[in-house]
Amino acid sequence: MENSKEEILAKWKAFLKGAIDMDSWGQLMEAADAYETLSEEIQRRSQDEVFTEDETEVSAKLAHSLSLRSRTLLGDVVNGVRLEDVRKVARCLGDGGLVRSGAFPIDLSTKDKPKPPRKSDHIKDITELTENSDSEDDSDEETVTEEVKGFLPEGRLLPKLPRQPGLTLITITLQKLGVKNGRKVREPFIHVSVRDASGINVTATQDTPVCLTKEPNHLVFNTQVEIQKYLEHFDKGTAIFFELKRFKKSSAWKGYVTFGVGTKCWSFMEQDEILEGDAVLELYKKPSNYRKQRLKLATTKKLYLHINVALSK
Repeated sequence: MENSKEEILAKWKAFLKGAIDMDSWGQLMEAADAYETLSEEIQRRSQDEVFTEDETEVSAKLAHSLSLRSRTLLGDVVNGVRLEDVRKVARCLGDGGLVRSGAFPIDLSTKDKPKPPRKSDHIKDITELTENSDSEDDSDEETVTEEVKGFLPEGRLLPKLPRQPGLTLITITLQKLGVKNGRKVREPFIHVSVRDASGINVTATQDTPVCLTKEPNHLVFNTQVEIQKYLEHFDKGTAIFFELKRFKKSSAWKGYVTFGVGTKCWSFMEQDEILEGDAVLELYKKPSNYRKQRLKLATTKKLYLHINVALSK
């Protein structure tokens, strides 16, 4: 863990640059996740003694700005934070400390206007569900399973590619994903992407519908995903990534509210692993590393992502 202010700020600056790059390249889901991850990290580390009181105040606004950008990308706010706003607040991360020269670069009071959630008549508003809680697993399973049904996203799945002579189509059925306290995971869905050796998207990304069948230690999806690239067109180092996303409950910190969609764990399948039949993939701790480096298992328990691969021509 970094101990000096300079090391902490260097890490934040590098991570924020990566998030801004993804944002500007149109990798919106990935950028939203990166902004939210960094927001959480800033909230956690800014309480360290190396930061002055003024710097802690600036860090609160910086974290809130990044969380708002994440929510903006996910469509959760009416008047959100723009990419150009993020570039402005990024200047707060000076080489010698958190810079505060005059007013904060953007007016946060005009930005935080959440859209009302979609819900049926018998569903409580999400503010009721989250207003007095700071952790993901503090509600009882029955309440969680029942009350968040109004938030079910429909998913974003694409059709099978057209058949071409000599080219192999890849259909992956996401059967189930092992996760501790599966019934308490809010609004879980799997984000699927195909990335080259540098971690860059080479196809359109896809999202499964929210999982409706939750078991104590598994989320059951049974969802087919048509990979948007022929197997023969996979370059060396290309892999298919699977990220378990879930709705994160709101929490108040220094007067600011942060919430959104975050990654809980992730997995991937290398090109040479794309074989016909069932497969079991290891799950790794967030954040997702698309270059497949510094992997850490999400759990020591025997919990995996179970899939089936179908190849056709």
